[in-house]
Amino acid sequence: MKTYYDIEVDFGPGARIEVVGEGQDGHYEWRLIREGSQTVETTLGYGSPEIALRDGLCFVYGLPTDDLEFAVNGKHVLTMQRTLG
Repeated sequence: MKTYYDIEVDFGPGARIEVVGEGQDGHYEWRLIREGSQTVETTLGYGSPEIALRDGLCFVYGLPTDDLEFAVNGKHVLTMQRTLG
């Protein structure tokens, strides 16, 4: 298994999200590590390490609760409305 991402998260002492997988098989998982011990690990077989990372971060931080505003060079270009939940 190769580690594709290892990102510190605000979820307790030493907490981080790791994304691991077998690149040639297109099989990736995320896991939450806290205080040096694995706390949560998926067995979903994600096809992309970035999608596994997204879900791990959503597990820790949750989904956005407000509309998202996007700007380029200070000029508003897009508002995404939250439609889930």
